[in-house]
Amino acid sequence: MTNCQIGIATKKEIEALIQKANLHPDSISKSRKEPGVWVLKRTFFYTHGYSAHKMADALKATDPRVEIISARDVWGPSKSFFEVRFTL
Repeated sequence: MTNCQIGIATKKEIEALIQKANLHPDSISKSRKEPGVWVLKRTFFYTHGYSAHKMADALKATDPRVEIISARDVWGPSKSFFEVRFTL
């Protein structure tokens, strides 16, 4: 049984999933407060029609085991970013 089958994905597995989904996040990290949850972030100045929900849909379409916890667009005066929280 692989780590992925028991709900604990490795960073290598997550990176392969992201590459397969053709996503280009600025950061990939594990949540410190939620075990097994991964966080993708991608900064933006203009959205150009893109959103965190589109990132989440691409992840889900790549692997049906992906469970999206949240997808949100965070708007800030100096830094805005898309954030997707998910498990595999």
